[in-house]
Amino acid sequence: MNNEIHLSFNICGFSCKPDDITRLLGIQPDEVHAKGEPRGTGEAVYRESSWEIHSRVSSGLEIESHISDIMERLELVHERIRSLPGKYYCYLSCGVEIYDGPGGPAVEFDAKTLKILGTIGASLDVDIYCLGDDGGENEKMTGFLLNLLLSSPRLSAHSTSSGRRNQATTAFVTSAGTRTVPHREVRH
Repeated sequence: MNNEIHLSFNICGFSCKPDDITRLLGIQPDEVHAKGEPRGTGEAVYRESSWEIHSRVSSGLEIESHISDIMERLELVHERIRSLPGKYYCYLSCGVEIYDGPGGPAVEFDAKTLKILGTIGASLDVDIYCLGDDGGENEKMTGFLLNLLLSSPRLSAHSTSSGRRNQATTAFVTSAGTRTVPHREVRH
């Protein structure tokens, strides 16, 4: 199986209707949810409203293609995002699924992308999933990533698997299971 990359830009926690965000920004989202809306077929509901645009390129392409696709749309409206009324938060979400062991796709964000994200007050969320049956190589890569995270004064990460931005852990997912590290163990 090939590695996959999924990128989206998300605006969450606003009190207006998702359609109001669409009207204010002037671009169509790929996915919206209103607070209290049913989530799936069970009894769960969305705890907050969200408005999302997703990368339109193939998930097998390099991350640069995904970033370009999202940033082309954000460049046109980043000033409008800054002026959205009320409380909200936004972030660029990057999910990387690695199936072929160590040496997966490079995850790099250029200065222009980081500047635009900073200008609109967006955070950057990178989730790396080491998956596949590779004789333990993905587990070794997970250990490497975990050690890198814990030893670097410039790196930190967190998991959004629960859909909440205030989660205080970093989760590394492998074919052998999930390993979670409290943020207090991350040195800054």
